[in-house]
Amino acid sequence: MLTKYIVNTNDLTLTTDVAEEPVTLIEMKTHLRVDHSDEDDLIGNLIQAAREHVENETQTAMVERVYRADLPDFWSALRLPLPPLQEIVSVKYYTNDSPEVLTALSDTLSSPLVTTDIFRVDLPKQLLYYTGSASWPSTAIRHDAVQITFKAGYAPTGSPLNYQAPLKESLRAAVKLIAADLYENREAAGVGQGFTVYENRTTKALLAPYRNWL
Repeated sequence: MLTKYIVNTNDLTLTTDVAEEPVTLIEMKTHLRVDHSDEDDLIGNLIQAAREHVENETQTAMVERVYRADLPDFWSALRLPLPPLQEIVSVKYYTNDSPEVLTALSDTLSSPLVTTDIFRVDLPKQLLYYTGSASWPSTAIRHDAVQITFKAGYAPTGSPLNYQAPLKESLRAAVKLIAADLYENREAAGVGQGFTVYENRTTKALLAPYRNWL
């Protein structure tokens, strides 16, 4: 068992993608003052691109989804990326005795439920940590010997599910501003003008409080 590991987004596999964007098409069209449907697909794509940019800038998962972290071993303390962390769905591993079959150490979706007191979870701190109550199981030698599936992002509320309500308005405002910039400035530069970089100071100010540094 190793001592500490900070999971990088490169360690992750997306298993359940975003169900809805944090800004609706109607909201975005109102922001743009667009009253036709000719560019609905374009605007929808720009919302997605803007949301992805905000998430990359802040290292925050704006909308609920499920990831799997593939790790080479167990750790005494493990920090997961992309807050907010909602729950650990499962912790599974490969052993030398069964190198191709995953064994569940914890699984909230199994029946009967598989539980363990070997680790605990601190959701606000994004931490999964060893309790010392028992030894971690031995794992096979492979890059994905331990697989931790977790749910990240702001959970929707209400019925039907509302994916916008739980989010801070400053994050949603940043998505709108970035998507509007993309809509209004569809080319990086004019002919013969060379490459130009556009920087929106308002967007930077909106995102600054949410930046998460590993």
